[in-house]
Amino acid sequence: HESRRKPPKEVTRTWYLLMERIYRDCGVKREDYHKRKFSGRPLKEIMRKSEKIFTEAKQMLREFKHDSIDGIDAKIDSVCDNMISLLSSWGKVFNTLYSKDPSQEDKAQFKIDLDTAVQKHRALRGLVDYKNDTPKLHCI
Repeated sequence: HESRRKPPKEVTRTWYLLMERIYRDCGVKREDYHKRKFSGRPLKEIMRKSEKIFTEAKQMLREFKHDSIDGIDAKIDSVCDNMISLLSSWGKVFNTLYSKDPSQEDKAQFKIDLDTAVQKHRALRGLVDYKNDTPKLHCI
């Protein structure tokens, strides 16, 4: 099966393929998304490993950036840092939500963490240009 999934030799380095490799290294496969299995374990892996994924994504995106865009490095940093923050926040929420027998402290902190995650989610969605971008925050 792997030989069928390899890109043609002339297409060896694209940002899309490199991003897929970053996800695969973290235990997440594109097939999971297309089979609508991007919830559960794959999403937990993305939340748990968001710092690794999006730190590597920053470096990779800089290789493919278009220097004609003003402030492109800051934009790359901002998007990746916001995704790390958002996914980490949702990870905390879901960890508490699915924990067995949470303490009263956990329950109180859950409300704070949930509010924080929702605020970050809304703030990030507010930055989306819906004419040119397709937000992928719906999986959370």
